[in-house]
Amino acid sequence: MRAAVSIGITGRTDAATVRTLAALVERLGFHALWINDIPGGDSLAGLRVAAEATATLGLATGVIPLDRRPVGTLDLGGVPADRTEAQSILPWYLETSMPWMGRAWARATRGWTLVCPAC
Repeated sequence: MRAAVSIGITGRTDAATVRTLAALVERLGFHALWINDIPGGDSLAGLRVAAEATATLGLATGVIPLDRRPVGTLDLGGVPADRTEAQSILPWYLETSMPWMGRAWARATRGWTLVCPAC
């Protein structure tokens, strides 16, 4: 049995390091590179750099706090949707409890495949 093992770094990691690390992680056979979205760091910018440096590596980020980074400010361009680890109950929750936020989420994540494990 082979486990899907990923590695994670912070969103403050500089682009040159992300580029080098992403290529190495892909070459070593890791499943994905996770980049944490933290204050002073941009996980999506890091994922774009990682995407440019790799061909098959999964790309992921954890929670992006919408109080710090409103949906309308999220730039998903350059992050290939087919390589993302987008699994969340958030889209389902937003759509059912706050339809206006669900519509904003849908616009921000257009082209992404979102999975609701609780559905």
